[in-house]
Amino acid sequence: MLFLVLASSIGATPLPAFQQYCFDCHGDGTAKGGLDLEQVLAAADPADADAWLAIRTRLRSRDMPPTNFDRPADEDYLRMQEWVEGRIEPLARAAASPGRVGPRRLNNVEYQRIIRDLFDVEIDVADRFPADGVGEGFDTTADVLSLPPLLLEKYFDAAEEVARRAIRDESHPGWEERRIEARDLDVRGRVSDRTGFRWMTSRGAVGSSWSLPRDGTYLIRFGAFGQQAGPDPVRLELRVDGKRKDVVDVPVSQAEAGTYERRIDLREGETSVELVFVNDYYEPDDPDPAQRDRNAAVQWMGVTGPIDRVRPTEFQRNLPAVRAGESNRSHLGRMLAQVLPRVWRRPVEPAEVERLVDLSDETCSVDASMEDRLRVCLTAMLVSPSFLLRTEDEPEGEASRLLHGHEIAVRMASFLWSSTPDRELLRAGFAGELHDRTARLLQTRRMLADPRSRSLAEQFATQWLQIRSLPELTPDPGRFPGVSAELLESMKEETVSFFDEIVRRDRPVWDLLDGDYTYVDAPLADHYGLELERGASEMIRIDLAADRPRGIFGHASMLTATSNPTRTAPVKRGKWILEVLLDDPPPPPPPGIDALPEAEGANEQLGLRELMSLHNSDPACRACHARMDPLGLAMESFDAVGRMRSTDEIGELDLKAELPDGRVFEGVGGLQEVLLGDPAFLRSLARHMLVFALGRPVGFNDEALLLDLVDVLKEDPRMQRLIIEIIESDAFLRRAAPEDAA
Repeated sequence: MLFLVLASSIGATPLPAFQQYCFDCHGDGTAKGGLDLEQVLAAADPADADAWLAIRTRLRSRDMPPTNFDRPADEDYLRMQEWVEGRIEPLARAAASPGRVGPRRLNNVEYQRIIRDLFDVEIDVADRFPADGVGEGFDTTADVLSLPPLLLEKYFDAAEEVARRAIRDESHPGWEERRIEARDLDVRGRVSDRTGFRWMTSRGAVGSSWSLPRDGTYLIRFGAFGQQAGPDPVRLELRVDGKRKDVVDVPVSQAEAGTYERRIDLREGETSVELVFVNDYYEPDDPDPAQRDRNAAVQWMGVTGPIDRVRPTEFQRNLPAVRAGESNRSHLGRMLAQVLPRVWRRPVEPAEVERLVDLSDETCSVDASMEDRLRVCLTAMLVSPSFLLRTEDEPEGEASRLLHGHEIAVRMASFLWSSTPDRELLRAGFAGELHDRTARLLQTRRMLADPRSRSLAEQFATQWLQIRSLPELTPDPGRFPGVSAELLESMKEETVSFFDEIVRRDRPVWDLLDGDYTYVDAPLADHYGLELERGASEMIRIDLAADRPRGIFGHASMLTATSNPTRTAPVKRGKWILEVLLDDPPPPPPPGIDALPEAEGANEQLGLRELMSLHNSDPACRACHARMDPLGLAMESFDAVGRMRSTDEIGELDLKAELPDGRVFEGVGGLQEVLLGDPAFLRSLARHMLVFALGRPVGFNDEALLLDLVDVLKEDPRMQRLIIEIIESDAFLRRAAPEDAA
């Protein structure tokens, strides 16, 4: 028999168990799902690596064979699993390679943050650039971050704007208007809100407050028109902090609506600016209907300045000053030699600086100002591949090489900050200090203590937990009134702040599943039915009461993102747990399998178990739904927008569930007990973070690293330990040659 041949070739194995329980579908000439266990188990062949990993996953979850087949006893499952893991590890060690990342464009978040960190200029990337692609669940993956010609044109426009705003002079003073549209203006008196303007029918007022950076002259502008009547035009009194500054005549109708402006000396700090309608007129008996009523309309208000003098930006103030007798060309070269390595994130050759100086000569007139020349050079820097792309030198004549210090710095800054290395990190990279483990640890700790490390929560966690686009969802307003885009943003912010604490305070990763604290602002607390000691417009850390769910299982962000607009979706929630927390996504449903029908009525959740039984009754669906449905049904004590159901509703729900491996649990508390301590969660967190950090898919060449990361987390499950172990790995610090890449 083939079985005897296999047993003798492999040695003492649990092959009889595989033959008894698996070969009906995956042996003896049958290869259901393309898996022939007889051939895979015959030898540890690296070509079968994916099959070995799939076998291990199925044995760990114990969802094969399906529940309607004869299944192994617990000790048989354990023996089969340990044997498979013993075959995988030497395969993984032999296949280990640091891998390689292709040239990668900065994603939109990185572009925005790098421009802000280098030049203190904010660029709205959402309106300016197309959305980034997503690969392996993240927008850091090199394969989906290409640079098409159309995007390069948009980068050129953005570079010109950055150069104009980063470098100020008389021709570009940098006076930006802070404008408020009518709908956002504060009102008092007889004022109504109409489409595009505020309408004042008597002595009403509209205005707002502005935070002014210093004493100086400011330009106050507003758009206005009037319904004219009587001998005088509409008049608006301009008041600053309640004091009259001027009266502005507005003699035009809506068809000729105009812009009005006044220069006013204002003081530093919070300043209130208001427009008051001061000459109401009403003659209902006037024979001309057009002359019976005078009203005023304000469309917007803006404050610009200070405009009394041009002040250089922080970027300009840090540039080298001109030396006595120094030529403009030499001065420009010294400035570029200082700026260019930070912008391009690498050492720069003198010839590269010289080419930029030549470009300024070719582009600018002989009498052009130094500021104009700098703008030309800065624009060229920002459209260069050296800025827009992350590239690394190839190994020469070796299987892999240690990255250059500046390349390590770039990887660290992208991973921890979604930005560029600051001066200290880049200095350490240029000096070769990042080749020393102690120096890397010091820099990593420093970076994690910096507020910019919140990026791990904002960028990694929101993508891993699949809540990044939560504010764009639209729960049914009829069933869930009050769930606005602002509340959805608060839900997302709760999870971001929660994850950030785990990182910044170096808490155990298990807090994600069982942390007894969270963050809420006033609207979110009201949504949850919680009482705060004080009102809060920002997130406040609170300790959870004993009856509140722990960890992310109580976060409305996750619960809303895994629901339908009108009802909960246990299948989605179960799929989310498998995919996100256990890294074991189910395959797509077979063709022709419909989703659950929308249920009607206030208590539609009570029939979900019966509805899902329709899918479970289909053999094509049973294997996956036997895993997904119990996990999702355990969370039915929460509605579709993350609120706990009433005690009466929960009492009517059947929250008991059984997994394919026979474990029985009830509700969210039971689900947490099932997941707490599960190495699959540690592996999922480690694998997803590794993908995010490396910017490439994680393959079998990384399996040995993942095994090590999970072992480390079992002993020391702190979040910063995981981050440090990733940074200290060969996959992060080295680059494989093309022929050695997996």
